[in-house]
Amino acid sequence: MNKNILVEDKWLTKIIEIPCYIALAQTIEEYLRIKPKSLMSPYFITIKTRSISSGNFDLQNSQIKYITTMHNYIWWPKSTNIFPKDTNISNYDFKDKKDIIELGKNLFVNDRFNVDTRLGKNLAIKIKQTWLEANLAQDRNTKNLIFKLPNKQIIGFNSLIISNESIIIDLIAVKKEFRNCGIGTALIKASQQFALELSLPIRVGTQINNSANALYLSNGFKKNESLNIFHDLLWD
Repeated sequence: MNKNILVEDKWLTKIIEIPCYIALAQTIEEYLRIKPKSLMSPYFITIKTRSISSGNFDLQNSQIKYITTMHNYIWWPKSTNIFPKDTNISNYDFKDKKDIIELGKNLFVNDRFNVDTRLGKNLAIKIKQTWLEANLAQDRNTKNLIFKLPNKQIIGFNSLIISNESIIIDLIAVKKEFRNCGIGTALIKASQQFALELSLPIRVGTQINNSANALYLSNGFKKNESLNIFHDLLWD
């Protein structure tokens, strides 16, 4: 593994207001061997491992907490793909910002920041809200799709990040009372049509216990990797 185990997470550092990093390792034990001894508190490190543990580390008595396992999927466009246009789906318009932000507040309750109760509910909400606002403002190269009923009520959205190599489904959500009604499938298919037009694959990650896993598989995505997510958090 690269000796530069920590990569600064500048965006999260700005939100949490303590130094934040991302680390990739095979196991937690490997992470601990390579973690810089000079690291000063406070800090927040997102650790991604391919194995949870080799059995030589006690997570119960540690500042390191297992949070979740993420399944990563990929979808490759084919010339034979056909995606009928859904007239309820449109591109994001600035006038819809307030409704989308309000919708997002109530939907991301099981993400990794909410799961880690050490962060507190208010900070977890702030992180996701700022994340969504940044995507809507196109701080990165994004495309934001919304699902709007004929009465103009927004009940879902799909926020995509576009690069030269792929499209990432970064944030996708459907209002609770409208789930299992085909809204999520429609938003995914709209992103697939967009990816087909650009001849780019789609990547997405979702938590192991999320019902969206079955949704991606049923829409032609293939699982290509699983990563275990840990938080190494040390406050002053």
